[in-house]
Amino acid sequence: MKTKVTFITAVFFLVTFLSSANKLPIKTPIQKKDTSKQIFDIRLNSDKLVILRATIPSSNKRQSFIVKVYSENGSMLYGGTYFRKGDALIPFDIAKFPKGKYTFNVYKGLKKVYSKEISKDCDIENPNMIVEIKE
Repeated sequence: MKTKVTFITAVFFLVTFLSSANKLPIKTPIQKKDTSKQIFDIRLNSDKLVILRATIPSSNKRQSFIVKVYSENGSMLYGGTYFRKGDALIPFDIAKFPKGKYTFNVYKGLKKVYSKEISKDCDIENPNMIVEIKE
């Protein structure tokens, strides 16, 4: 008799629990947004240095990005990973690069988020160089 009462009580609680669980509101899935939008820009300063400016929103977490520089024949001349908490200014001295076009790519993980092409029209011996920046 005691076993029957325990079994009936357990079934009663199970039915009550399942019926109340069906009445709970259905939650919409959480949509995550990447609020840490980084802004990248490449400029040429007065010292003939190519400057990569990374504007990183203030956060307690360090943000990372990868910079790769390619020559016009597709070979990689430089690749580096940077970790920053705030804004970053990264100089590249292209005075020692030979004449030609260079592509600066910035990656966030495996995704390319910024690219700019720079054309250098002088040799190493000639200090007067002409640089053209193409978006």
